[in-house]
Parts: sequence; C-alpha cells; structure tokens
Amino acid sequence: LLTTLLQYCDSAPEETAEKLLNRYGNLANLLEAKTSDLRAYSSLNEESLALLCLVTELRRKYLMIRCRTERFLRDSNAYAQYLMPYFSGENEEMVYLLCLDEEGKPLSCERVAQGTVDSANISPRLLVRIALQCGAYAVVLAHNHPSGFFTPSNADISVSQRLAELLRPLDIRMLDHIIFSNDIALSLRDSHYCDCFF
Repeated sequence: LLTTLLQYCDSAPEETAEKLLNRYGNLANLLEAKTSDLRAYSSLNEESLALLCLVTELRRKYLMIRCRTERFLRDSNAYAQYLMPYFSGENEEMVYLLCLDEEGKPLSCERVAQGTVDSANISPRLLVRIALQCGAYAVVLAHNHPSGFFTPSNADISVSQRLAELLRPLDIRMLDHIIFSNDIALSLRDSHYCDCFF
C-alpha cells in the first residue's frame, strides 16, 4: 500500500517504503509521526511528505464527517466515540469543547486550545462564551495526552470544576471531561475523579 501511494511522487517508491517501514516499525507509527521528524528523514522528498500528511488529514476528516450523522449523544461512551476522530494522529495536546442541545444532539465541536506535547492552556471564560453563543444545553470537555499517560492531572480536574462552577448559574450542564491517549478514552465522570458533573 505504501509503495503504491509513493509511486505518484517518488522515483524509488518500493525502496522508500521499505526504509520508512523499517524506521517506524509499521504504517500506523509512520502516519502518526511528526512532520518535522519525517522531514528530517533524508530519503523522503517534499512531495512524498506532503502526500503522507494528506493521507493522515483525509483520514481524520473522514472520521469526523462520519461522526456528524444525525444522532444523539447521551453517555460517556457516545461522547468518546464522537470525539475520538478529533484527536486521531495528533502529536500535540488539543482541547475541544462539544456543545449539545437538550436531546443530546451535537451543536458544535470547537478546538479551544492547543499546547505542546504535554500541556495546553484552557480558558474557562472562552469555553463559557462558546457554550452561550451556540445555545448549548450541555457541554463535554475533551483533550488528549500525547505522552500516552491518560491519568488526569490536578489541572485537568481543576479546570473541570471551574468550568462547571461557571456554567451552573447559566443553566448549562457540564456532562463530562474525556481524556484521550493512544486511542483509549477516560471519562472523568465515570472514573469519579471529581463530582462536578451533572
């Protein structure tokens, strides 16, 4: 598959594919590699690099669109399934806010912060403004831990509590905070890390 893909922009696709797979171990690791790491690999030309990045982005967009079908999200498993594509292949910490109507239908899902490999600055005031602007009945906060360690930090718990406090007087429910790491989802609500969820 990789050889077939690279034949459109590489003079020696089979050789390049073999070197890439030897370097990264498998196709998943290759497609999740940082662009800077791929660029540093001398056997990969700019056209091949662009094509590999495009494949990863196409996959992410495909999964997002598939999740936007008319459906209602009513529990942590449904939230996680809906949100998972937003974090697919991300090497930096990303934070999203999912806004829902009273029946659990998604109104919007916006990226609200982007950080380094192990941190992101989250503004609870920004989250409240987004929830109000889309007329949310409830929200779900989600972010990833690219490090592979998905246990919530004190900051993760603190921002959940702060957001819930800000939303409560506005009659907007904080339903959950989902942490993703290596395609594993952890619900702070279901794991009882804090009792701020509705």
